[in-house]
Amino acid sequence: MQELLRTPPLPELQALAAALPGTRVALVGGALRDVLLGVAPADLDLVVEGEFEAFVERLAARLGRQPAAIGDRHCQTHRFRRAGVQVDVAPAAGGIERDLQRRDFTCNALALPLPATAEPPLLLDPHGGCEDLRRRILRMVRERNLREDPVRVLRAVRYAGCLGLSVEPATAAAVREHAPLLAHVAAERVAEEWRLGLACARWGAVLELAAELGVADPRFGPLRDLVPARAWQQAEGAAEAPVRHAGRLACWLAAFGPLRPDADALRAARWPARPAARADRTLAWLDGLAGAADEQLCDWAL
Repeated sequence: MQELLRTPPLPELQALAAALPGTRVALVGGALRDVLLGVAPADLDLVVEGEFEAFVERLAARLGRQPAAIGDRHCQTHRFRRAGVQVDVAPAAGGIERDLQRRDFTCNALALPLPATAEPPLLLDPHGGCEDLRRRILRMVRERNLREDPVRVLRAVRYAGCLGLSVEPATAAAVREHAPLLAHVAAERVAEEWRLGLACARWGAVLELAAELGVADPRFGPLRDLVPARAWQQAEGAAEAPVRHAGRLACWLAAFGPLRPDADALRAARWPARPAARADRTLAWLDGLAGAADEQLCDWAL
């Protein structure tokens, strides 16, 4: 954790937090989870309890520009990049502890108050996220949090698959129950979660868990055949080939059997046009080679 705190831009952010007595600033969520799992964080999330506008003003003065308001539904999140790192800053509605209660999973309901002066740094962990990470378990904070933002059921599949976590039984049951609500979520948000899942090294595990928990059903029907995805992932690893996202997407489409969506359906679901078209062409090529072993087809494609 100390190494994370020494990594830019956190020293600057700690100094800004120290300059506003009476205002609590905390690093929350994914960066802390990733460090505890031994993974390098991709971005940072801060919450501010107290003088949020004053903190943003000081931040803008330090950056030499105004952080961009991203227009999210739930809070006034501002985003900027510093030292090559994306940072989101949002107000902690009702306080930092209340903010953690509203998060999706216990592994993300962690907070590190800034500036972190204690040794070792003091983590706020009111829902047992550290113990769940030690046991490599994904557990929801509250079922209502999944219901209020259904994209979190797809995020459960992505986190568990990409990070190698087991979904705790009550959480798995809640994901299955609320998966149909994904049909009412903006297509762009759903497509982005799938894109992130397919981009991770353990994308095959994401698909397998999606099949098990039924999270793909609301858009494209139930997953039927995971053999091509398993073969493609095995071939990728054996060949040490560059990642071919269109190939992964084609395997995902093939998993839906004869009722699989085509490029037009993907575009309607807000997938980017180019990878959708390339995946569709890959599928047509695979269909024309029926009879070859899946492993052989994957080797040829790579």
